[in-house]
Amino acid sequence: MNLIEKYKPKALSDLVIPNENIRYLLEDITEGAVVNNLLLTGTQGAQKTTIAKLLPKLIERDDPRIEIIKGEADIDVPKILKPLENIVMFGGISSQKYQYVIFEEIDKVKTNLALFWQMMDSWGDKVILIATGNSYMAIDKSIRSRFKVIEMDALTPEHFLDRAQTILKSEGINLKDDYVLNELKNRESLSDIRKYMDVICDIHRHHIRGRISKSNYLGIRLTVITKNPSQDLSI
Repeated sequence: MNLIEKYKPKALSDLVIPNENIRYLLEDITEGAVVNNLLLTGTQGAQKTTIAKLLPKLIERDDPRIEIIKGEADIDVPKILKPLENIVMFGGISSQKYQYVIFEEIDKVKTNLALFWQMMDSWGDKVILIATGNSYMAIDKSIRSRFKVIEMDALTPEHFLDRAQTILKSEGINLKDDYVLNELKNRESLSDIRKYMDVICDIHRHHIRGRISKSNYLGIRLTVITKNPSQDLSI
């Protein structure tokens, strides 16, 4: 199985969240202590969509039905409203604690969303709407006011290192932090968790092919040869 799919986050502990306050908030949301419509903003690859799709599963402790809206500049508002009407008319799926709507890339939308917000305002606390967007300032102020905003930090190689090592060790690959960090830094300019996972896949492949120097592994003892054999050192 591809490592990206195999290690797709299934719990909050699988996410790379350097901001402690954001982690606490997400924990509280999954435990039912906070119920809000959420707007996840930040650079590409900051796990916004991953979090948006994971939260309903963690709240419900199951795999709930989620209505997903794809953001685009000239979005057809009546078309996106149609599948959402049942949430208002029939209360959605009664076996779920809440009903869920994910609005992806809401910052791309240029169409007037007044009809959508009117429907949204009628949902009350029975529906959780989670929106994502790369550019916070590209989102209309009236839209932002309807959400609790979570600004996701750009991820550095240092942020991702622990997750990288957890994955590699799960695959039986015990490498030194310096080596893994240097490999991750080759993709640092992108600050994209998907690119960091590509690095892990590359390391995994090179390990299987025997292309990584033994000096980069943990637990490898090297002998330094001196002119006097009695003075040889093991490091």
